[in-house]
Amino acid sequence: VNMDLYATGKTMKNAGVVNGYDSTTEAALAKLFVLLGETPCDSPAGQVSIESRLSENLRGEISR
Repeated sequence: VNMDLYATGKTMKNAGVVNGYDSTTEAALAKLFVLLGETPCDSPAGQVSIESRLSENLRGEISR
């Protein structure tokens, strides 16, 4: 997914949507649940950590 290529992608990126690259919906949702469970998200630092880790390949869910 190249979120900088089209206007829709740019709008989503500006709204805070995190790029999931080629993750399946199921993998992205499971990853989000795991990260929410292990990261205190009641602070801006926790939210930034979750957002950045969603874009990382943690267990082979992203092929890049």
